[in-house]
Amino acid sequence: MEQELLEQEINTYREKVRRCVSKEEVWQIKEDYEDALLLGISVVESNPVLSLQQKLEFTMLKDTKLSMMAEMIEEFAGSPEYEALPDRAEGAKEAKESHMEMESLSQEEELKRMLMKRAKAMNSYAGSRKGADGQEPTPFDAKG
Repeated sequence: MEQELLEQEINTYREKVRRCVSKEEVWQIKEDYEDALLLGISVVESNPVLSLQQKLEFTMLKDTKLSMMAEMIEEFAGSPEYEALPDRAEGAKEAKESHMEMESLSQEEELKRMLMKRAKAMNSYAGSRKGADGQEPTPFDAKG
């Protein structure tokens, strides 16, 4: 079961690599993957709750993933597909930047929508706290 999940993960990255538009992007995907795995290892190693056995198992799994990724990248780097890729993707960079701008706009719209929702919820809450006389109760009514 675990081996199948590893294969599935590597196949996912294989597809990402095949969609790359430059050699630089291929190596960036590999570096990002390695960075994520190494970060996971450091988090696990510094976790005092996990036993040494659990830490070793996790580290061995991550080593296996790193090895499988390295093999997949080496295999792809020797293929004609990789050789056909430009070293750097100048045109692809511009396309990515325009995509990032569009994504940024949608994030701004989402933020505005969330702020409006928050304001509405706060008004609703404030309205529900008011008494029959329309006054908010004092936070600490002294009872004596």
